[in-house]
Amino acid sequence: MRMTTVRKGFAYNIIVIVLIVLIIGILIGYGFASFTPRMQHKPTKKVFTRTVFDVLGRKVIINGVPKRVVSLTPSITEILFKLGLGNRVVGVDRYSDYPPEVPKLIKEGVIKVIGGYWNPNLEEIVDLKPDLVIADLGADYKYLSKFEELNLNVLYVKGGKASSLNGIYHDILLIGEAFNVTNRAYELVSSIKSTVNQIRDTLIESNASSRKVLALLGPPTYGLWTGGSGTYINELIRICGGVNIASKYYGWIQISKEEVLSSNPDIIIVATMATKSDAKKIIEELTNPETGLNVTAVRDKNIYVLINDADSLLCRPGPRVVDAIKILSSIIHPEIFGALNRTDVVSLKQASLVMSLIGS
Repeated sequence: MRMTTVRKGFAYNIIVIVLIVLIIGILIGYGFASFTPRMQHKPTKKVFTRTVFDVLGRKVIINGVPKRVVSLTPSITEILFKLGLGNRVVGVDRYSDYPPEVPKLIKEGVIKVIGGYWNPNLEEIVDLKPDLVIADLGADYKYLSKFEELNLNVLYVKGGKASSLNGIYHDILLIGEAFNVTNRAYELVSSIKSTVNQIRDTLIESNASSRKVLALLGPPTYGLWTGGSGTYINELIRICGGVNIASKYYGWIQISKEEVLSSNPDIIIVATMATKSDAKKIIEELTNPETGLNVTAVRDKNIYVLINDADSLLCRPGPRVVDAIKILSSIIHPEIFGALNRTDVVSLKQASLVMSLIGS
């Protein structure tokens, strides 16, 4: 009887000890498990690497989001700022002057000017240690091998080689992809397309007739340079209800005076191309009875010279092309879209009015 009691007591003690050991083991295991991840798995920043293909079909590898960017043309600079990436720009060409904060940042030394549109200073670009350089196919293709030799990470966009609005859309979307802001890029492109569609629909509803247009790129003293088919300016004229008299030719060309006279344009638009040329002198040159152009545009006083912002709107294949479309629409069809009221568009009608007031 006593042996049975002893055995029962011994068995009871063993069970109690086993339970205590198990409880202690569970508590230790829980504490170790909760402590170990903090010791062994420190949170680390993951660098998101992606590959984009530029307009040359080159594979451009981008680690993270570029923080130091150099823009080689004004249109690229405008796209970057429009997409909210201006705080990443450390270098621009000397013609980048929009948006207004660009000249301010240059003056403050936040952004450095790295040369001209056609001749960027490669040493200054390297000194800026950019994560990414965005280059224009039209202006900067000749530097491709040099960029590679200097180990610069360069993304080429169409820029001045854009043959249509689709080329401008492509540039916006490509830059958006490079900076992982594709939603912003798509919204911007959609906004431009919406304006284009509104202009087209309005012209169709109004049953507007086409008007012959000559768009000169630069003052006539530099030669009668214009854009033929295969240029975005040709498409802008067509969208706004005009017929480009140079569309029979391809690309950026110099047209002869005889060709202009025989085509007899209804409207002449002159972009000063940032030459700071005097608008009134350009008008005087075109209307000179002996050396000017004896065409309908002159006789009907439909000559328009674009200066300052209006000039850059037309000449830069960037996001403000939507404003260029609005200007051209009012120039070509004022009876539909209303007359222009801009100080940066000087017309022959305005110049004639000023002269008549002075004469009186």
